[in-house]
Amino acid sequence: MTSTLPLLSSSSSSSSLPSSSPNNMNILNTSDGEISIIDENVADQMPAIHTSLEFLPDITGDIPSLVIEYCKAHAQNPNSTDPNYIQQVKNWDQQFVNEIDLNTLFELILAGKSLELPSLLDFTCQTMADMMKGRSMEEIRRNFNIKNHDFRSKNDEEIIRKFFHRGRSGGSRSSSSFSSSSSYPLRMFFCLPLSTLFERFKTMVSSFSSSFSKKMILLSSSEGKIFKVEENVALQSEMIKNLLEDSDYRVILLEVNTVILSKVIEYCQKHVEKPSNDDDDDDDDDEKLINWDTEFVMVDQKTLFDVINAANYLQIKSLLNFTCHFLAYMILEQHGMIMDEGVD
Repeated sequence: MTSTLPLLSSSSSSSSLPSSSPNNMNILNTSDGEISIIDENVADQMPAIHTSLEFLPDITGDIPSLVIEYCKAHAQNPNSTDPNYIQQVKNWDQQFVNEIDLNTLFELILAGKSLELPSLLDFTCQTMADMMKGRSMEEIRRNFNIKNHDFRSKNDEEIIRKFFHRGRSGGSRSSSSFSSSSSYPLRMFFCLPLSTLFERFKTMVSSFSSSFSKKMILLSSSEGKIFKVEENVALQSEMIKNLLEDSDYRVILLEVNTVILSKVIEYCQKHVEKPSNDDDDDDDDDEKLINWDTEFVMVDQKTLFDVINAANYLQIKSLLNFTCHFLAYMILEQHGMIMDEGVD
C-alpha cells in the first residue's frame, strides 16, 4: 500500500511518558504463536485478556508490541484532569499515529475491538474518520487503497457475516448496564428497607410515566427535511446533546443530507439499549441485531463513507466505531491480511 507514513518498529520509544512499574504479570497469546508478558495495570485496560482463553485473531505481527506501548502510555493516570498531563498524552498519541502506516492503523482498530480496549478503538477510529473528512469518494479510495466496488455482492455478504461473528463474546449487549428489581425474588423484595422500597417504587413510576411522555426532538437535514425522533435516540449524538443546551427541541444539521440522516437515525433507533431479563431473549436479540447490522452496512461505498463522515460530524461514537471497524476489516480482507479462523 502506498503511504506517506513510516512504519513504527516494535523497538520505537516515541513516548516521553514514564514507563509503568513492574507489577503482577499477564500473558497475551496471539494467533500467530507470539506470547507477550505484560504488567497488570496494562492488562487491566484489555478485558478480553481476562475473559477469553482463546487466541485473539486480530493480534499478530508487530501489533501486540504497539498495543502494549499504547497501553503503557495511557496507564499512568487515566483519570487525571490535569490539563498538562492530558496534553502530554495527546501529544504522545499524535506522535504514535504519525509513525504508523495505514495497514497498521487498520490492524490496531481490529485489535482495539478484539481486546475490548475502548480508548485505543476510539482513538484509531477517530484518526481514520479524520483522514476521510472532507475527501471525495475517489480520494478516499485512492488514499486507503480500497477496491472500486460496492459491499453488496454474495461474496461480500459472506465476508460481512464472518466479520460480525468474529470474536463474539456471547454476552448480552444490555446485561452489563441494566439492573432491574424484577430480577429479585419476591420474598427478598419485601425484606428490603422501607426507604429502598420507596426509591424502587419512584423509579418504577418514573419509568412507567416516561413511556407515555417521551420528549421528542426535531432534526432538520441540510435540505430542510424534518425528522421527529425520541430524545434518547437523538442524544446518542454528543453534538446534538450540546446544541440542545441552546435549543429545547430543534436542531438543524447543515452537513448531513436527508438520505444519510435517515440512515443514521435508523441506526440510533435500533441501537437504543433496551432492558431484558431473559438470557435466551438476549441471545435472540443479539442475533437479530447482527442480522440487522449486516444489512445496514451492505451499501455502496459512497453511502458507507457518508455515514462515517456523518457519525464523525454528529459525534456518535458507537456508529463511528462500528463503521470504521467494519471498513478497516474490509480493507484488510481485500488485501488478504485477515487470518481465516474457521468461522462457520
